[in-house]
Amino acid sequence: MLSNLYVYPFDQVMAQAGYTSVRSCDDFVILCRTQAEAEAALAAVDAWMTQHGVRLHPENTRMVEASTDDKGFDFLGYRFAKGRR
Repeated sequence: MLSNLYVYPFDQVMAQAGYTSVRSCDDFVILCRTQAEAEAALAAVDAWMTQHGVRLHPENTRMVEASTDDKGFDFLGYRFAKGRR
């Protein structure tokens, strides 16, 4: 619950920047249409986190082409890969 309150401003910043994000506690996914948009989103997230004394986990932070990538990613108990859940 505390992480939801602490990270709420992060949600607002991402929404104001035009990013679609999904978050549960301290886990989140930002949905992007292009590689360039994903890189800009990652830079914005990193800047916000650094400003607030938080670091992204280097092994859990990555960009994935979830519509075509076989490996995909796991989020909240689901695997997202090749455009499917």
